[in-house]
Amino acid sequence: MVMRELISILCLVILVLLIGCNDIVYSPKGSYFKEIPEPQVDIVLTIKNGGELLKAWGNVKLLYEIDTKSHELLAIDLYVDGDKILSTKNPDSILFNTRSVNDGIHQMRLEMRTHTNTGSLADKMNKEYMIYYVEWKMEIHNSVPSVTPQIQKVEVYDGRVRVTWSPYNYANFQSISIYDVTQTQGNRRRATFSSYDPGFWIDSSFVGGQRGYYLILTAGNETVERNSIKEISVDAPVIVSMDYVNTTGIKLQWKKPQLYNNFYNYQIQYATDPPFGVIGQDDKYLDFHTIVTQNIIEDTICIIQDIGFGNAVRYRVVFGESDGRQLISPSTTFYLGERCPEMRSVLFSQTSNSYYLIHTDGWSYHLDANTFQELDCVTNMSFTVAPDLSYAYCIGGRGIYQLDPVTFDTLSYINVYQDINSSVTRIKELVAGGAGRVFFSGWNYSYFPIAYYGYDFSEQKTIGEIKHVGPVERFVKASQNGSYGIFESGIFWKFADSSAQQIGKLDPDYCCFIEDGEKIVRTSGNYLQLLQSNDLSVISEFYTGKSLLYPTYDSITACVGGQSGNHYYIYNLQQQQLIKTVQLCLYSLDQFYFSNSVLFSKWGYFEKIQIP
Repeated sequence: MVMRELISILCLVILVLLIGCNDIVYSPKGSYFKEIPEPQVDIVLTIKNGGELLKAWGNVKLLYEIDTKSHELLAIDLYVDGDKILSTKNPDSILFNTRSVNDGIHQMRLEMRTHTNTGSLADKMNKEYMIYYVEWKMEIHNSVPSVTPQIQKVEVYDGRVRVTWSPYNYANFQSISIYDVTQTQGNRRRATFSSYDPGFWIDSSFVGGQRGYYLILTAGNETVERNSIKEISVDAPVIVSMDYVNTTGIKLQWKKPQLYNNFYNYQIQYATDPPFGVIGQDDKYLDFHTIVTQNIIEDTICIIQDIGFGNAVRYRVVFGESDGRQLISPSTTFYLGERCPEMRSVLFSQTSNSYYLIHTDGWSYHLDANTFQELDCVTNMSFTVAPDLSYAYCIGGRGIYQLDPVTFDTLSYINVYQDINSSVTRIKELVAGGAGRVFFSGWNYSYFPIAYYGYDFSEQKTIGEIKHVGPVERFVKASQNGSYGIFESGIFWKFADSSAQQIGKLDPDYCCFIEDGEKIVRTSGNYLQLLQSNDLSVISEFYTGKSLLYPTYDSITACVGGQSGNHYYIYNLQQQQLIKTVQLCLYSLDQFYFSNSVLFSKWGYFEKIQIP
């Protein structure tokens, strides 16, 4: 009897219950001297994010639910391709680092071991247990592709621009972003797909022109750089010409759009620039009004609209579709004006066939003389161009740069703080003269003006200094030879031999420099006078019958223009006769500039003038 008891203790009995899918197998093993009751199967193991195939990369938390009823949990084990790699007693999740195995599809198995509750010695010694398991397949992908999914084609499809690429279907997909590239707006992210890769995208905002597209993929916590850009060129609904019809109408002609599907109608809209607008202001800031709606396809229309000079009217064509989508052409300004901040001078360059518009707010614009569109060399920070168009200048730090007026390459630099006056820490009111000379005001740390200076870049020396006295003012005009300057208050100075000499009073609103800067045109009462610059003596004068403001000399036509009331008068200075009268509608009290047969208002309106 004693021997039989010892044999019963030494014989370890292991019960293994395998549960897979819906099959349950109970397989007792070992030798038994008495009947062991079969355990009741009432345990549940369910993996919550299971399925036939899981895709994973990086660290993955496998979630599961267990219900052991009265059975004590011994362990939960994770097997990959038959090898146990993790073991835990956590009742709801296990953290699996997928980088611990190779990329590919693996057979996964999650096992749960519990007591059998038979009451046997083997059960109590954890040598007898039941096993429950769940199996599935998992695709693991941690490596990052060497090439971004390629854009296959960009095409006009069903009236839209459709971008198609080869989809990326690996497990480590995080996001794929599509970017477009345009000449005016650069690179822009247009859409991001963070949970799936559709393989295509519709650009519904593109109305025409040229645009490129590329993709950027983020996978495995790394970003794959963009691939080559695929471009498309599409005819846009754009106004191609505008002409006067008699004196009351405007004829508009445009290209029909390529990007519309269910054509419904088109509208002609117009808008006027708001006050104090800027050149090239975005259409979204303007208030457009519809003046014509047509339900037939045309490419030309005549509009009867009374618009006077100075109204800066913009027109655009809007094509509508039956689904409510609109294709809007960029607005086109009929040459009654673009606007910009208040100007203080206008210069025309025959070399580059362009205009320099110098403004009081530190911004300056460079315009093509044929199209009046902004060129690439728009600059800021007290930029100015010499009257003889020899050099351009701008402030940089505590110094002044001398630039090429066409390419804007740096030619020379003067550090005012080091080379002229160490008290000057700020530079303001930059005005260029000719012959490599420039005028400016120097200020200290406390924003207090110290002095006004003239500097000669050619000889690299100061040509004059005017100590600051009285209220703060600025230079407004400088001569073409760089020897004379006029203050806002009307004080006229001569700069030479490192000194500045006050010559007299000369109101800048009634005078302008001409030719080499040794002569000045001044309006005095009803007379137009020609003065000698060095002493303001009168060389000649003739009677105009009009009291003129803001005279402007155009060296191309050798004509002087000036304002009186709501008219601008242009005179041939040599022949001393009136050759053109321009009636001003709006903004007639603003200052106007006449240059190369184009009349500019100080707010940027312009009009081409035919000189007989």
